[in-house]
Amino acid sequence: MTENGFKETELGLIPEEWEITRLGDLFEIQQGITLCREPGPGKYLKPFLRTSNVFWSRIDLTKLDSMYFSEKQLQSLTLKSKDLLICEGGDIGRTAIWEEQITECCHQNHLHRLRAKNGLGITPEFYMYWMQFGMLIRGLYSEEGNKTTIPNLSRSRLSNFTIPLPPLPEQKQIAHILSTIQEAKDKTEDVINATKELKKSLMSHLFTYGPVPVSEAEHVKLKETELGLIPEDWEVKKMVDFATLITDFVANGGFATLREKVKYKSKEDYAILLRLIDYTHKFKGPFVYIDEGAYNFLKKTKLKPGDIILCNVGATLGTVFRVPDLHKPMNLGPNSLLLRADESNDYLFYWLKSQIGQEKIKSIATVTAQPKFNKTDLRNLLIPLPSLPKQNQIADMLSAVDSKIEAEENKAKALDALFKTLLENLMTGKLRVNTLEVSS
Repeated sequence: MTENGFKETELGLIPEEWEITRLGDLFEIQQGITLCREPGPGKYLKPFLRTSNVFWSRIDLTKLDSMYFSEKQLQSLTLKSKDLLICEGGDIGRTAIWEEQITECCHQNHLHRLRAKNGLGITPEFYMYWMQFGMLIRGLYSEEGNKTTIPNLSRSRLSNFTIPLPPLPEQKQIAHILSTIQEAKDKTEDVINATKELKKSLMSHLFTYGPVPVSEAEHVKLKETELGLIPEDWEVKKMVDFATLITDFVANGGFATLREKVKYKSKEDYAILLRLIDYTHKFKGPFVYIDEGAYNFLKKTKLKPGDIILCNVGATLGTVFRVPDLHKPMNLGPNSLLLRADESNDYLFYWLKSQIGQEKIKSIATVTAQPKFNKTDLRNLLIPLPSLPKQNQIADMLSAVDSKIEAEENKAKALDALFKTLLENLMTGKLRVNTLEVSS
């Protein structure tokens, strides 16, 4: 039965011109071999890929391992350009394409290699994106893994995956469009990562030499202090000597009183009790709420946008963030400290986030299974302080870098949303590109 140029299939509605086939009809499927560390006669040490190297549409070669292969194994397992690699275990179905980034690379047994059969004239990139669509968006093959403690995907199951077969020109055009957006996404991520690395280097420079060009750093006169070398005109002060507020949740009362007066609520109420997990979730919720009475009882830790929050307990000790404007009253939750330094707030925030600041924070923590420090420890923490104008210069320079990172992250989100929308519309034929030509 057809409807508006579509036909009903086991994959759902697809364009009438598209056919349905099996993955094994289009590709030769070869599983890799188990890890071999032992050298021997006729064995060759060669690099190989494992599942940790294969991501959706991307292969990471930064942590490439090597093992020994026989001559026969090399003949059957050496990867060629346009081979698809599909994860057999762990994140089942994760698929990327090999572009001969290095020579004589093979694959381990938790990866299947798919090589297009001769004479069929198919576009492997199309099927790389089809797997991403089928696994992540449609969940078409979610029941295809073996039912074991560690799910895995056998060669026979993979071979029987039902897949569409659009005309070759349309396969090429779909792959071209998606790869163009994927390339833009990758380049944007590269810019984000490079800018973050730049920020680390810039922080180290600014908190050592001050807001001077790198070329002038050698002309800055330094002095030896308890914190190491800092510019001559900087001071060293305890946190308590310039911070206007250093407090925490338990400053409002004893544990028994807090349990009685402060009731956590999952349903929206008067105020948000801000926690580290809210920062981790990018302040998108779900939040913990408290009523107006509890909010007023916790008067010592009422928050305002721009306040500094510093985690002082556990594995996330040292995590620093600014309080956002959530358009509701906010209060501080447990296991964190609230800091305010008025005019020095921006400078303090960036110093605490710097590698230098993080090392100093960890130096005051107890070395136990649950590391922590308290308000007294933080009050006595030594901070290098330039003049207020230089503090502002340092904060402004780092803020500009943050703005660049935020702009690129927003661009990456927009590209990701576009990619997902096009992936669904192109793979279902809702958006047809069969009349377009692929640029060479």
